[in-house]
Amino acid sequence: ELESRISLLLRYEENEQLLHPITKLPTKARLTQHIKRKIDNNEQFTIFNFSIENFDKYIDAFGCKKANELLVLMSRVLVNAKNTASPNNLKETFVGHTLENSFVVVSENKTLDEPIIQSFQKIQPFLYTDNTIEESKIQLNVVKLSHNQIDIENNKLIDILPLIKVEE
Repeated sequence: ELESRISLLLRYEENEQLLHPITKLPTKARLTQHIKRKIDNNEQFTIFNFSIENFDKYIDAFGCKKANELLVLMSRVLVNAKNTASPNNLKETFVGHTLENSFVVVSENKTLDEPIIQSFQKIQPFLYTDNTIEESKIQLNVVKLSHNQIDIENNKLIDILPLIKVEE
């Protein structure tokens, strides 16, 4: 029984490491697995990297608690877009949190970035106070890469990640 409990605990810890501690979204390890599976199955997909620009200045102006709330809010925007855009294919769209201020979505939907940008623009005014200086305001930067922009023959999967600005 003790061995079973230890084994279960170790597996739980491995799974926890694959989730971002704040947003509970999958991290880069699961992203890599998901993209590899899509490539292996010759599926069509688009990779979106959503990066929150000026995140460090936002932290300086509003503190870690507000910055963490922003990350959770951004994760909800992404998951909501996923659920709205492909309610019948939820497993086919991947949403992950890869870096401190960066999220990746892998989807068959080539225009999934549009509702995400619109949602972000709607919530953006509520992220600030009246006296927020311009330098502390954040922007959402989007990098988009379709499956046919990836030279699968010559690129290893890890080489794809810098193309969408997901680096070590």
